[in-house]
Amino acid sequence: MKCRFFLLDLNESKWDGKPCIQFWGIDAEGKRILILTVQILPYFYFLAPAGLDRDTTRSKLMQDEKFSKVVDITADHRKLLGKDQTVFKVTCSDPAFLSRYAKAMLRIIGGGRSFEDLRLPVRYVTDCDFTPCEWNECDVESVEIEGVAVHTAYLATSLPRSLSDAIPPKLRTLAFTTLTSRLRGS
Repeated sequence: MKCRFFLLDLNESKWDGKPCIQFWGIDAEGKRILILTVQILPYFYFLAPAGLDRDTTRSKLMQDEKFSKVVDITADHRKLLGKDQTVFKVTCSDPAFLSRYAKAMLRIIGGGRSFEDLRLPVRYVTDCDFTPCEWNECDVESVEIEGVAVHTAYLATSLPRSLSDAIPPKLRTLAFTTLTSRLRGS
């Protein structure tokens, strides 16, 4: 079933033992809703020292018992100080291990640099080009969640897509925070 919702807030949680993003919003009738999405897993970037054999390093880390929460390690291209760099994208099944794994990789590899400073909701917004405070739509199925003050709760079965041409609803209260990024990287 499709659900059209105006996103008010999002935060990180767990659903069925997996990391999830909670979309707090209102539906077309003005009722409070909660949508859980588990399509995006937490990750961090690791810039390895020059000359490191990436395939050997990847297989070594994936087989190490200390990295049991690592789901995948892939090569990715990012800009750092305006310069193209090849980095490891380390995807984990639990966000609590990101910092621990980033530090362990520094010790095992003997150098490098990690970038794990963005929370999962922020990563979701930037990676999916998702815009808060506007109407969105996604495929959902109803779920039961105890202890939340919403009319209906859903589990997303697709990534939301923006409906930017819709008129915003009347809101009683508005608060906001900003997230900025540089055009040329850090």
